[in-house]
This record gives sequence, structure tokens and C-alpha cells, in this order.
Amino acid sequence: MSFIDDFFSKKMRDVRSYRPFVKQVAELEDEVKKLSDEDFPKETARLRDELKNGGNIKKILPYCFALV
Repeated sequence: MSFIDDFFSKKMRDVRSYRPFVKQVAELEDEVKKLSDEDFPKETARLRDELKNGGNIKKILPYCFALV
């Protein structure tokens, strides 16, 4: 296998590894669309507090990306 094949093979594995995360974010789309503009700062503060109180970043991160 050539260097280029190795490079693209690794890149494809990297891309595939993110698919479950992207799916989680996409599944939250409808929920986030229901939020008003006023809700975003509240959600940000809630998430910040959750992290400060020991929340798991891996569980919170998909929702954070969905908010963006």
C-alpha cells in the first residue's frame, strides 16, 4: 500500500469514528429548533452549571453542538 493509500485509509477511519456523534447531534435538531432566542442564554448557563457540578462533558457535548 502506498503512502497516499495509507493516508486516505486513516482519514476515512477518522471520519467514520465521528458518525455516531454527528448522528446524536442531528437527532437533537427538532428539540433545539423549538427553543426561542431567549432560551439560548438560559441553556448555555444551565450547561455551564451542569459541567461545574461534575457533569459528563461527553454526555453534554452533542447538545452543545446542536445549540450551535
